[in-house]
Amino acid sequence: MTATYINEKINQIKDLLQDGDIKQALDILCDFAAEFSLEDREREAIALSARHSQNESEAIKGTKTKEDSVLERNRVVDFAQGLLYNIQQEAQVKIKEVEASAKIQAQKEIDRVLSSARILDDYHLADIIKRADEYKLEELDLSNKAIEFLPREISHLHELRKLNLSHNLLKELPPYISKLTALVELDLSHNQLTELPCELSELLSLQDLKVDQNPLEYPAQSIINKGLDSILVELARKFRTKKNDLDAIIEELKIGQAVSAVIVDKPEFGLFLSYKGLEGLLHKNNISKNKLAELEDMFIGDEVEVLVLDNREIDGKRRLSFAMRGNDDDINMRTTARNLADNMINQAIKNNSHILDLSKIGLESLSRLIGKCTNLEVLNLNNNKLTSLPAEICKLPKLKRLYLQNNHLSKLPDEMGMLEQLVTLHLANNKLGKLPASLVNLDMLSDIIISGNPCAIDMPVNDAEKIKIAIKDSILNSGKNEIEYSNFKPGEVLLGQIKLIYNYGVFVRIVKDGDYKEGLLHKSAVLVNGRDYWKTLHKFFEIGDKLEVRILDLQPDQDRVTFALHDSFPSFITNKVYNIINAAKNNRYTRLDLSNAELTALPKEIGELDALVELDLSNNPIRSLPSEMNKLKKLKKLYIDNIPPEIASKDAIDIVNYFLKNQDRPQVKKNLKEAKMLIVGQGGVGKTSLVKRLVYNNYDDNELKTEGIDIRKWEILVNKEPIYLNIWDFGGQEILHSTHQFFLTQRSIYLLVWDARQEDEHGRIDYWLKLIQSFGGDSPIIVVMNKIDTGYREINRRGLTEKYKNIIAFVDVSCKTGEGLEKLNELIQKEVSQLEHLKIDWYQSWFNIKTRLEELNRDYCEYGEYEQMCEQEQLDKENQKLLIRFLHDLGIVLNFQDDPRLKYTNILSPQWVTNAVYKIINHPELRENKGILSLEEISSILDRVKYPVEKHALIVDLMHKFELAYYLDEAHNRFLIPELLPVEQPAFIFNFEKCLSFRYHYNFLPDSIMSRFIVRMHQYVYREKNKYGQILWRSGVILKEKENKALIISDKIEKRVFIFIEGQKNTRREFLSKIRGHFDHIHSTISRIEAREIIPLYPDKDIYVDYNYLLALENKGVETYIAQDTYEEFNIKDLLEGYA
Repeated sequence: MTATYINEKINQIKDLLQDGDIKQALDILCDFAAEFSLEDREREAIALSARHSQNESEAIKGTKTKEDSVLERNRVVDFAQGLLYNIQQEAQVKIKEVEASAKIQAQKEIDRVLSSARILDDYHLADIIKRADEYKLEELDLSNKAIEFLPREISHLHELRKLNLSHNLLKELPPYISKLTALVELDLSHNQLTELPCELSELLSLQDLKVDQNPLEYPAQSIINKGLDSILVELARKFRTKKNDLDAIIEELKIGQAVSAVIVDKPEFGLFLSYKGLEGLLHKNNISKNKLAELEDMFIGDEVEVLVLDNREIDGKRRLSFAMRGNDDDINMRTTARNLADNMINQAIKNNSHILDLSKIGLESLSRLIGKCTNLEVLNLNNNKLTSLPAEICKLPKLKRLYLQNNHLSKLPDEMGMLEQLVTLHLANNKLGKLPASLVNLDMLSDIIISGNPCAIDMPVNDAEKIKIAIKDSILNSGKNEIEYSNFKPGEVLLGQIKLIYNYGVFVRIVKDGDYKEGLLHKSAVLVNGRDYWKTLHKFFEIGDKLEVRILDLQPDQDRVTFALHDSFPSFITNKVYNIINAAKNNRYTRLDLSNAELTALPKEIGELDALVELDLSNNPIRSLPSEMNKLKKLKKLYIDNIPPEIASKDAIDIVNYFLKNQDRPQVKKNLKEAKMLIVGQGGVGKTSLVKRLVYNNYDDNELKTEGIDIRKWEILVNKEPIYLNIWDFGGQEILHSTHQFFLTQRSIYLLVWDARQEDEHGRIDYWLKLIQSFGGDSPIIVVMNKIDTGYREINRRGLTEKYKNIIAFVDVSCKTGEGLEKLNELIQKEVSQLEHLKIDWYQSWFNIKTRLEELNRDYCEYGEYEQMCEQEQLDKENQKLLIRFLHDLGIVLNFQDDPRLKYTNILSPQWVTNAVYKIINHPELRENKGILSLEEISSILDRVKYPVEKHALIVDLMHKFELAYYLDEAHNRFLIPELLPVEQPAFIFNFEKCLSFRYHYNFLPDSIMSRFIVRMHQYVYREKNKYGQILWRSGVILKEKENKALIISDKIEKRVFIFIEGQKNTRREFLSKIRGHFDHIHSTISRIEAREIIPLYPDKDIYVDYNYLLALENKGVETYIAQDTYEEFNIKDLLEGYA
């Protein structure tokens, strides 16, 4: 099933409804929904059919009046049309999904065929190209297939971007290679080409051309050595020469001339013919039925006698079209002209053409498709038989020149004023009695010709400005007597009707005492009580709608009126929304967009839209929802602002319940004026100096390094209001990096500080940016280049900005001299003002609880105490969790909701927790003891007053939660921190020859992945016999389960993790599955990390295959895999289980 099939069904059902055959229409509608497995829609159609049958039965029995019966039939038809629209939309989505899946499968199937075929004969090559064309593939690798020539079918691959023809036997490249207009990469290396076709110069998208290892005689090697641009310039020069040789032939060709042309292709819609090197189309509409039968027996290369219908140059290319000679009486010239125009319009749409010439083809009507030629700058419709123009011609935003001379036009579309870029308008010799009023707003229009029209009698024939004045005069004076200027006064408020809508304003007509005027309501004047309503007006209002306006200015000559929007506009919006909701109800809309409507509330009638699936209320100052929204049982998606993201990401019913639950108890709402800013970077780059410069404006040349995290508050002014920033200054020592990530949060601003004197030799900037992106989401990042007073080395700013879209700016500063600090301060204030959470409404009860927590003056409190506070403020469980998550992200408290052991235990002071963890990690004795520590030893590290003994186990629990440490005994007295293990790998014995080999290839390998993995699987760590201790080190570990051993090693530089499993072959995959499960969990906690699962094919070569691809092949019963680089065949089961 295709989009064409859908359209055919839609049209069939519409025709039946229009003809009154409602029963058959509804039966087909039911089948249509069933075909696409749209169960809800099928039930709706069945119910509608039953409703119609009941109505017909009651009408026959006479139990319902004729008027009621007709009214019910009309309702059924309206509902059927609405249902038909919904089915069409949902079916198209399913088809797109199927097509995308089919495209992927086709690519895989073609790749499979090509990987197994040593030689491609003509039949199989044509089949491959046909499938590539069918699925619109963008890449095709035909290398190493002994291909001698390319069939013409390859010219159909208009979507193809990469084509590899290397290592074949091609002796020539056909000129129709120029049809591959999307081609970016073309590899012709290692063939037998002696010449490149000059048509290659027409591949305007081509960026990479490989022609080495060919005996090329043209172009010369000296040109080839200069690169692609030089090659294309030379080919273009030759192409122009070749084109000039055809000029004489072109001049000979006249409309109606008989010629003998050669068939070069036979598509379904006709024939492609060639006449002396020029190609053209003989459409099947221009061939009589008896001739069509004759042509079925003809082949490519045969000659046919044809008539030339058209000969013109379009977008720099000569285009011909033909009719079959000998059946002139059968040719419908009207259809011929329309078909020709439609073909040319479609071609212009596809090629994004700037010029379209449809002159002199006898065209009587212009397709509405013209509105899709959005790049057109010149449109020539001279010398046709047009009597009218579609309104879509006014939707060409770039159109500068429009030629309409010598037609039969009696009227122009009223929307002509939408052609804001129009400079030239030629209308001579038509039947125009008047010109549309909207022409007066075309400020760019300077070249207009109207001679030879009835309207030109009282107008200058070619003076654009005078013509505009004459149009205004005719509007002002038509249908009324002379009225005093005082009839309208500046400041007067009147009801106006929208006549036209532009991108820059609305053209409005006002009426008073039989007099009327028209003028502009500019978008800059659409303000009510300081609010800008332009988006709302432009989006929701239509031509013919009414609204109140205030006259701003009336020029003495009465030529120009300007308006402002009146304060009553919000009530007009309300009425408009009611109308939209009624239309949605009557037509059973499944989706409704009310965004940017400046709504403060929704009418309760919204609850009647029982078919609604998606509702967009974004960019509205809505603070409450009607309880009737609970009736929208099918509503799945609801978009609305000023709510916490944890709520916004939920289902529609949860969002509605959140509003209803909180609005039942009236209380004050206001924004929280607090945010979090995190300062990260390598050690010694000046993070603490930067913080002290920003907060206190002082500098210490002997500033000590931060150990752990230093947290302080900073008050800044944003839009003249105080905002408190919780600044988290992270220590830069490498040992701390793996711990930092547990305190990196969203809803924050990040400053990445770098020493401007250093080169980024090891990609540490990239490392930090990936770390922020993984744990901070889309939080804005400012990269601060510090110490510019002592030196400067360039980094690739553009490259980093393109790679990490949330980089806001790079700022050069010197904490020592203060240079650049003012700019940085301004940038921080700007970014803080744009933080979404500052716009979210907080209930007064939330503020009360936050204040009470801050006033406890303790470093921790029991979660139960927090729950009691919330209950006193009447906060339910959901709001309790929501609030504590907010406070955690803002750095006000710490509470880890995702850990079942910790989320209900304590509310913690961030500084209290972080100081304890970092003091333990940084303790020198712990490093000397290879990361092993006892609970008793913690007492000698931490202050006993601030950290009482009974809280030591909590701190270690937190470190275990962070996957920083694990207990070494059941009594939980001793624990180990893998990050402090020795760097050096210990000696061990492992059988690499007969083992299962597996890898992870990362785009970014955080320091913590290996230590977290060791913590998670510490129960499996292998201890060698007769030796004390387990085999593990900072970047590796050996695990043991039953008879299997696994060696896991991480390589930070290569960004890879290597896994080797030896032992029983039939259980290795089970052990690997367990290991992968723990890595999968770690990966799931790191946003945007990419960990590709790989099976290496050779121990000494970096040649590998995707693990999941092998699993898919195995599931399909495929037993072997052929390596693409070596063509060696491998047993899939052996690869997945390890070699025997």
